[in-house]
Amino acid sequence: MTDNSMEATTHLTSQGIRHIRTPPYTHQSNEVAERYNRTIQTMVRSMLIDLKPADNFLWAEACSVAVYIRNRLPHSQLKQRRDNTPAQEKTPFEMLHNKQPSISHLQPFGSLCYIHIPEEKRSAGSKLQPRAERATFVGYTESPNIYKVQLANKQIFTIHARGCAFMQPPVQQAHENGKCAWMNRSIYGLKQSPRQWYQRLTRFLIPLGFVTAYFDPCVLIHVDNQVIIAIYVDDITIAGPNTAKREDLKKLLQAAFQLSDLGPLDWLLGIQIQWRDDNNSVTLSQQTYIDQILLRFQMDTCNPVHLPLNPNIKLLKAQGSDCKNTSYE
Repeated sequence: MTDNSMEATTHLTSQGIRHIRTPPYTHQSNEVAERYNRTIQTMVRSMLIDLKPADNFLWAEACSVAVYIRNRLPHSQLKQRRDNTPAQEKTPFEMLHNKQPSISHLQPFGSLCYIHIPEEKRSAGSKLQPRAERATFVGYTESPNIYKVQLANKQIFTIHARGCAFMQPPVQQAHENGKCAWMNRSIYGLKQSPRQWYQRLTRFLIPLGFVTAYFDPCVLIHVDNQVIIAIYVDDITIAGPNTAKREDLKKLLQAAFQLSDLGPLDWLLGIQIQWRDDNNSVTLSQQTYIDQILLRFQMDTCNPVHLPLNPNIKLLKAQGSDCKNTSYE
């Protein structure tokens, strides 16, 4: 049941849906929907007022966030009884997907955040330039790992949560000039984050019998189980001849950390790894890196040759005096 909107009538009719319309100027006839709209409108108004500076341009994003949050809140009309327990209120998300929603990724609307700039998108000569740019959090997507942010130029785009660092002080503490927040945990994207992660990971692995290799502290070896772990920032490579030992270690890591198992190794630090069918040999290739170098120096369209030098060139004995024996640094 809706009001007399002709747009709604046309759309519903085209979908084969019978449209029951309310009399004009009688909002109480559709009180449930009208009350819900008012609730959303109140949430939107509060979020926009809290923005500093205020920006009504984001009203649509604020409305989307309000609905997103409401769908993850318990509803009095959605109750289910499990076993002999009293009926409990459920969320619309749970009724639709048959699982409880996660709220660990929720952030305050309008929060200040910093977006990591990938190396591929940095301009030449930017070694001393910032590695992140300021942005404003403005919403969610269907994936809890993808956020919507707004840059200073008012452009809105999506970003993975790993590339987004939030810098929002606690609500009960007012911001004061000349003071900074003391973080209890390291966050992704900061300069010291790789070191903090390495320390956390090694504190977990060393009690299991792993020792750091003398040639590289980012390589840990378990001599008895014949398992090797190579660490590169937040990527872990597990190697060893015993499949059962590798799987046992993987289960221990998944129980302690949030991990994504990417399967057999096929790429590592820009090197393509190809396994033979007999699993007794492996091929390493840097074809992608070579193609990037050729493209960078505009040599990708040159004609290939089998010899690096013209085979018809005539070599002559050097003319002139010998070079002086000079040291160069």
